[in-house]
Amino acid sequence: MAAPCDGFLISAGHRGSRIPEKGSRSGISPQSPANGLPIPMRDPFTIAGQIEQLVEMLGGAAICGDCITDRLDLSVRSQANAVTRVMEGEEAFVREKGRCIDCARNKIVVRLRR
Repeated sequence: MAAPCDGFLISAGHRGSRIPEKGSRSGISPQSPANGLPIPMRDPFTIAGQIEQLVEMLGGAAICGDCITDRLDLSVRSQANAVTRVMEGEEAFVREKGRCIDCARNKIVVRLRR
């Protein structure tokens, strides 16, 4: 269960990830300031919404599915993989081989389109 803290949601059992709370100024906006592309607004209480917020929060930095799973304390990596595959088809996101900002390994990562 996520608990609110200063406009952020902090996942129980997670090592310090801060996910913007719905309606907070830190949350994602309908348009990304980094690239100007519209960002689909998902429910921030779903796994897809939390992953979208995390990728937006990283502001263009790439993150792999394993690190998404760790940051959001998901039960299985396949949850992150399924969501990032859907995000790959959206205009605002890119899913590609690249270096993850968290683990520094070359893997399939997702990031905001630049």
